[in-house]
Amino acid sequence: MLKLPPTIAIVQALLVNVGGEKYAISITNVVETEYIAGADIKTIGGREAIVIRESILPLYRLHDLFAVPADGGNGKYTAVIVEKAEQKVALLVDSIESQHEIFVK
Repeated sequence: MLKLPPTIAIVQALLVNVGGEKYAISITNVVETEYIAGADIKTIGGREAIVIRESILPLYRLHDLFAVPADGGNGKYTAVIVEKAEQKVALLVDSIESQHEIFVK
């Protein structure tokens, strides 16, 4: 019999690859995914952003946030658009791997 602690939860997550590592993003926060070209990335007010359906979204490169090497991108990128408290942002990842249920303690 498998016993789990009472503080554990099972959540749906989108697994993404960033610099050869895998990261999970809660599906409840994912709005959509977009493939973008390097030319689509703009600098607005000193910060990177992209325009999706006439909305300007701040862009965060997960390579920089997690201090992992970038793969080069070949001028094409995958952006995961997430939303929290009605604020949308774009997270730049190398690729999307799959959707899984994961355990969170």
